[in-house]
Amino acid sequence: MIIAFFQPVWSLGLIKAYAADENNLILDDSGGTAGIQYADVKEGTGAEALEFDLATIDYAGTVVGQTKPFDSAKFFRFGLGQGEVVRGFDIAVLGDGKMKPMRVGGVRVVEIQPELAYGARGAGCKKDGTECAVPPDAVLRFTIALTNIK
Repeated sequence: MIIAFFQPVWSLGLIKAYAADENNLILDDSGGTAGIQYADVKEGTGAEALEFDLATIDYAGTVVGQTKPFDSAKFFRFGLGQGEVVRGFDIAVLGDGKMKPMRVGGVRVVEIQPELAYGARGAGCKKDGTECAVPPDAVLRFTIALTNIK
């Protein structure tokens, strides 16, 4: 088992700014699973993320076309490839096609198509189906900083 020590990468404020600004990066098609585009803002130099690792990340997510993040967190932990997050989020960290797995210290911006995110149901909707934090069929943009893996 590889243990990577915590490395602070970016402030959550800067991560939110990248997640909201659609004009600051040109995203590349991953060449793997359809529905993911990405740009590595900073390549990490630490341990590489592998399936079944416990990842710790800082992230912010926006709906493409909106500026206010619908979600953000520091020190968020989840098991890679374990279905604890939307499929596109796992792929964003683990890599796919020409998008390499993230390494500790890396920062990546991804756009995830609805079929790899919340799909037609959306997320955070009121019981009557109105006012969703993530509308149905929304394309999501996440800025992810990988800070630790175990």
